Amino acid sequence: MGGGIKFQIKGELLLCAFFTIFMLLLFISVSAIEARSMKDFLRGASRLVLLLGVGISVWGILLGGIHHSFRPRLYSLNAIGVTIKRAIRNVHIPYSEITRTTIVDSAPLWWGIGTPLDLDKPASAYVTRSERLLLIETAKRRYYLSPLEPEEMLRAIQQRLEEKK
Repeated sequence: MGGGIKFQIKGELLLCAFFTIFMLLLFISVSAIEARSMKDFLRGASRLVLLLGVGISVWGILLGGIHHSFRPRLYSLNAIGVTIKRAIRNVHIPYSEITRTTIVDSAPLWWGIGTPLDLDKPASAYVTRSERLLLIETAKRRYYLSPLEPEEMLRAIQQRLEEKK
């Protein structure tokens, strides 16, 4: 299921485009029925286009800001665990909670509103791509990360886990 992130973004854009086209057609239909003149119809159509443009721009800015604030900026290993640094709310996974680490080619996830869902336990994805992901499992949750060198990070985590035993 590689490319899940890219597909989700395309799906959201297609939904937005479909909704915009639907609203335009609905407005054109209603305006054509209620307009007293072509001038009234064109005035209403220009207002709708302006309103849709502003609305789509505001949504784009909001979603872009949220994405920018919560996307992973850096993965680091410290003495007590793995830290995922973000602009807002860093995430920390203590070594004591890690039960398994591995590299997966692609995440078997359903992406909904940016949150992955595995059927047997909750999952969190702190990723910037959808291939060659580092999977860190705890008893309660799965974490998908996308470091530049997943093999190196996997070895470093496994080394730290061995030292903790």
